[in-house]
Amino acid sequence: MATSYRTVDDATSSQSNGNLYTDPDLPGSLPISVLPSGGFYKTSTDNLKSYYFRQNLNFNKTFNTKHNIMAFGAMEVRYIDRQREAFDGVGYQFDNGGLVTPYYKYFKEAAEEGKPYFSMGNEYERYSAFFANASYTYDEKYTVKFSGRYDGSNKLGRTATARWLPTWNIAASWNISDESFWPKSDILTGAKLRGSYGLVASIGNATNSAAVFYNQISRRPALADQEAQIYISNLENSELTWEKAKDLNLGLDLALLKNRINFTVDVYKRSIYDLIGAIQTSGIGGQYTKIANYGAM
Repeated sequence: MATSYRTVDDATSSQSNGNLYTDPDLPGSLPISVLPSGGFYKTSTDNLKSYYFRQNLNFNKTFNTKHNIMAFGAMEVRYIDRQREAFDGVGYQFDNGGLVTPYYKYFKEAAEEGKPYFSMGNEYERYSAFFANASYTYDEKYTVKFSGRYDGSNKLGRTATARWLPTWNIAASWNISDESFWPKSDILTGAKLRGSYGLVASIGNATNSAAVFYNQISRRPALADQEAQIYISNLENSELTWEKAKDLNLGLDLALLKNRINFTVDVYKRSIYDLIGAIQTSGIGGQYTKIANYGAM
């Protein structure tokens, strides 16, 4: 790669070499090399700072040998900061003890083209969740369960209804084979009916819903005419929210030959909506393609 920055042959081939530089302050001049010696010692550094906090509370109690109550509650917080740095390391001489001999016109060209030789990017992730579940079982035959969650993430829209979402699930089961009317048999030794219904959610492929602005230098023929400017990379979607699914499940568990063989049959219906994806718009808001909740299946 570094060799192409020093390939200066005849005028025709020099004009077609994009790695050579024509100084706009010298009209009519031929392209020159901005890397007369050395090469590139490109480096990238990734820094990660992460905190994770979670606490649980459990309860399990059986009353009068027939009534069992189980409860579980928890909360968790996730805090992540990511930073990525990139550096060109121009003019590094690998065969001369690491001597650095940068040429000022390399930086002049980079400034004129708005091409930084050093960059730094930051990403911030914040997530909190509160969840609990409880179950009641009577005589090891009948069980009712309920669970609920309340999640929030800064990857989603900044409005409270978009960023935070409560989800829930209710379920019940019946051990039919423990009933007195169930015939004793070595063939069909166990049977259990199950059912559940609830709302679940995921963050999908959402990475950011906030407006993204970058600082850059305007491209001008002369350095004296350049200005700092803001580039809008992404517009805000304050309503970007969780992908959701409503699940209805009915199941039957069978045990045969003293539990040597087990069968499970499940029937479910799932309705998924608010799927996140790219959607084409008219561009009136300044962007033809936007990330939004528009899919369903």
